Amino acid sequence: MTPGRHERAVSGGAGPFGPDVWPGPDFVAPAARRRQRPDAGVADTRVASIVLPGAGVGSNQGPLVFAIFLVTQVLDAAFTYRGVTQWGLGVEMNTLMVRAMEAIGPGPALVVAKIFACLCGLYLHVTERHRPLAIATGACIGVAVVPWFFALLLL
Repeated sequence: MTPGRHERAVSGGAGPFGPDVWPGPDFVAPAARRRQRPDAGVADTRVASIVLPGAGVGSNQGPLVFAIFLVTQVLDAAFTYRGVTQWGLGVEMNTLMVRAMEAIGPGPALVVAKIFACLCGLYLHVTERHRPLAIATGACIGVAVVPWFFALLLL
């Protein structure tokens, strides 16, 4: 008998896999074979890319995004405080903030909310999730800062 790819001949007696045949070094047990990935052993045809240290996506923009996020939070708090004290709580569109402002006042409610927002932004920055931080910054600018800016400027 000629040994195959996954088997080699063993002289003298029958092994558990048949007479005079014993598994070779490439042998994978049936239970382990079921746990393998379907593409195991297949050559990877994807092109590898080289990323230099510091050249990752957003690696050098992270601190800038976080700084813009912090400035955005401060502007939103200042504009909201000015608008609420000038026109009343009815101009605030966030009902959770309105309830908090009714309970503890506009200043303390905004300070607590903005500290929480800044801590969430800090978490995103420290864990290097700069894309969600940038999205949150853009959303805050577009939904809060710009409308308050034009409302305070024009009214």
